[in-house]
Amino acid sequence: MFTTHSIHHTKTSQGSKITELTSVLEQNFESKINKARLKLISMMILALCKIKTVNYQSLANVFDSSALTESSL
Repeated sequence: MFTTHSIHHTKTSQGSKITELTSVLEQNFESKINKARLKLISMMILALCKIKTVNYQSLANVFDSSALTESSL
């Protein structure tokens, strides 16, 4: 279960947002994922928040799963 953290909504640089999110993820994953991958996950999450749109059909198509695309949506 992920712990909750207070994130203040102030104007900060993209780099500091990545650092803060990486730190939160690092605490929650407890060293099960290396720092470079956590940074990549942070960058992806922030990019998705920035563009505010996702093609869920495309995401479901690339899941490594034997489930049908419709089941992954």
